[in-house]
Amino acid sequence: MELPAGTVVELRPGKWQLRPGSVGDVIHHVRVVKVHESLTTGWMWVYAHDVTCAWPEADCAVPWCLEFLASEVALRAAVDGGR
Repeated sequence: MELPAGTVVELRPGKWQLRPGSVGDVIHHVRVVKVHESLTTGWMWVYAHDVTCAWPEADCAVPWCLEFLASEVALRAAVDGGR
């Protein structure tokens, strides 16, 4: 799956994980840097910035602020213009 860099994604509770089995319970709005395959079916690794991050206007410690697993369904909805 390809997701253009800069795509803003809303991830609802249950649609993201810090690591496999650790399901997120809050809403996150992120700006995608890169996505790549995971070993967990139906989930993709995402590198992103929180939408409140000032990057690239400010210096981040790394090219992304967040690394997490996201539901492939939620990411596809973002590509299709939904949430």
